[in-house]
Amino acid sequence: MVSGLLGQMTEPAVDESVAAVHPAKRKLGTLEVGRGVAALSVVMHHASLASDAFTAPNYASMFSWGIYGVDFFFVLSGFIIYHVSQKGPKQLDAALRFLTKRLRRIYVPYLPITIVLISAYLVLPDFSQGNRDWGLFTSLTLLPSNAPPALSVA
Repeated sequence: MVSGLLGQMTEPAVDESVAAVHPAKRKLGTLEVGRGVAALSVVMHHASLASDAFTAPNYASMFSWGIYGVDFFFVLSGFIIYHVSQKGPKQLDAALRFLTKRLRRIYVPYLPITIVLISAYLVLPDFSQGNRDWGLFTSLTLLPSNAPPALSVA
């Protein structure tokens, strides 16, 4: 980097406190970008599937390639979670903190959306042209059962 009038070359500033706590953060930056691209492709694929019930059937084919982002996203996410937590504490309370964070990140945003969708399906049975069956238990708990969740991408 050029600094001052003298044009001296200096090293880029690095926050040592961040580097000490997260030494691999810079190395994983490109993986995070890959995970973001994969997640975005999955979102576009799911959006096209969901909108297919409300729009012309050929719209879904525009983003059909996004299905390949699912496997990449989950494998890469699993690697990143392992990599970040491998040097962390191995006690039960650390595992419970991790589980609580994951539940908050996934279940808390999911639940209100699902409740609104279930309400819409109950009040307006023809709300979706998809005319699909769904299970209340699976929809509210995200636990597997014979009936799929109301939110198809869940």
